[in-house]
Amino acid sequence: MSGDMRVELVTAPERLVELRPQWNALLQSSAADTLFLTWEWVNAWVGCFLEDDDRELSILVLTKDDKIIGIAPFYIAVVPKGPLGLREVRLLGYPQAGSDYLDVFAERGRERSVADAVYDFLFGEGRSLWDRLALSDIRAESLFLLYFTNRLDEAGKYFTVGLSAYCPTFRLPRRGEDFLAGLSSNRREQFRRHRRVLGREPGLVRTRHSTRQSPEALERFFELYTRATPYEGERLHALLARFVEDLPFDGDVQIDAAESDGRWVAGLLHMRYRDTLYMYLMAIDKGFLPKISIGNVLVGESIEAAIEDGLLTYDFLKGAEDYKFHWANNNARTLRLSLSNRRPLPLLGMWTELLKSAVKSVIR
Repeated sequence: MSGDMRVELVTAPERLVELRPQWNALLQSSAADTLFLTWEWVNAWVGCFLEDDDRELSILVLTKDDKIIGIAPFYIAVVPKGPLGLREVRLLGYPQAGSDYLDVFAERGRERSVADAVYDFLFGEGRSLWDRLALSDIRAESLFLLYFTNRLDEAGKYFTVGLSAYCPTFRLPRRGEDFLAGLSSNRREQFRRHRRVLGREPGLVRTRHSTRQSPEALERFFELYTRATPYEGERLHALLARFVEDLPFDGDVQIDAAESDGRWVAGLLHMRYRDTLYMYLMAIDKGFLPKISIGNVLVGESIEAAIEDGLLTYDFLKGAEDYKFHWANNNARTLRLSLSNRRPLPLLGMWTELLKSAVKSVIR
């Protein structure tokens, strides 16, 4: 209990399954609503990554008058530290799979009381469960983060908040002609020229696939991803396959591809949720038409299609790839909150990190 609020610690995946309807209903009523906090994404991530190393589900479900008003989607990871290990509280979705905009979410208007209840639990009944709090990729606008750090300040606790990631975004205009008009003359001409080159290429077709109707498109994309990138795509494929099985009612995994003589040579994997299209993965066969950027043509055409569909944002998600900044006209930031429990081992780890930072500053 925290005041007149009940705090349930969820450690069993079976209980997470039971929470599905209440989870999404609460998320959609919150100020933190995003695809990476949906039950479907979190459940898929838990199924694929929770067994890594030494991890334990530790979700806090906050209830008032028998109604769920807040959820802290936490897990605890044991981080090696000398002969022992630090028990670190993290947000589900981090660090694998590139989840962004993570948060503790609450019914609108109850963010402060939910943050207070999480604080009271972590530094009260649940204090013995953890050594360090490390919340990464949390939204910079998070009301939970605001109210939680206010409590930390009031208690005189030492903590740090730093930049976790920079996410380039494109605010979509209402009309397609405004999109092209808003580009620089060089950018606009390059896009048109490269699109003309693709249009003249014999046997090349561009296709769009919704995995709701065409689940085999996911297989084709990851065949290209494995062939065209240096990254291992097996676990991401498994995650997205799970996610596609349980897509939220207004979500979709959409793949925009370029195909030459029956073989995919370029693909963008988008995830659509509410009024946003997230550009999650890109795979390009660099040996096909190497003098032009097929990926940039696909991005531009995907933006045009998103405008036609009435979406508001095209989100490139975290990453410093140059092409993202060529298109972006806005940005979102995520932050990292770190603090240690007052026990010898976590405090030693905290001071070690501070010392390392100080040494780096002196060397610079």
